[in-house]
Amino acid sequence: MKVDISVVIPAYNEELLIADTVKNIAKYLTDNKYTWEIIVVNDGSKDRTEEILKELSHKINQLKIIKHKINEGKGKSVKDGIFLSEGRVILFTDADLSAPMENLKGMKEELDKGSDIVVASRLAEGAKIKKRPLHRKIIGRMFNIIIGVIGFRGVKDTQCGFKLFKSDVAKEIFKKSRINGYAFDVEILHIAKIRGFKIKEYPVLWIDREDSKMKIIRDAFRMLREVLKIKYYDKKGLYK
Repeated sequence: MKVDISVVIPAYNEELLIADTVKNIAKYLTDNKYTWEIIVVNDGSKDRTEEILKELSHKINQLKIIKHKINEGKGKSVKDGIFLSEGRVILFTDADLSAPMENLKGMKEELDKGSDIVVASRLAEGAKIKKRPLHRKIIGRMFNIIIGVIGFRGVKDTQCGFKLFKSDVAKEIFKKSRINGYAFDVEILHIAKIRGFKIKEYPVLWIDREDSKMKIIRDAFRMLREVLKIKYYDKKGLYK
């Protein structure tokens, strides 16, 4: 049965955050009179993430869980969640909920005005960022330079983990996607532009959470490798 909104959350070793995140999202959607579902994709977690999710599912009927036996990557997790979803619109958000759910209202209004995808942006005029450490700024700048390798233009903040899609648009794009890692955001937006979908950047409130999983040099090399793959796939015409 169709619901107003599906929220997809990729999760890897998020035992400290996932319960609060799911409860926060559930409360916001209920308080704002949406019909909804939350889909958490446990991407091969080695901690208590799965156990906590199962406990939550007994209390929250609208919670769906997908379990990957091994870590397959954020892009694969989001893709699997999107194809299970039944919402008229689909939001994917990082498990730390650095972009609070209060951003959804304005983004949904942009979708209703005719955009196909609304991208939360920390760089658009009017965005408010709290507690963003220097190393995260450096990573963001490096990623923007790397993205330039494929000549991607038009979206200032591709990596913000809070994006809203019309359901049919998301499923059409993700059918073509091939990148499972950090650069999957770049790939899906690149595919969207190729296929003529309207993308809107929306300035959001962003409260940075400490993230020890990010390593500047390692992640920059991974991003570069994946962006080069996007360029190769594009030349092969695989996104058309």
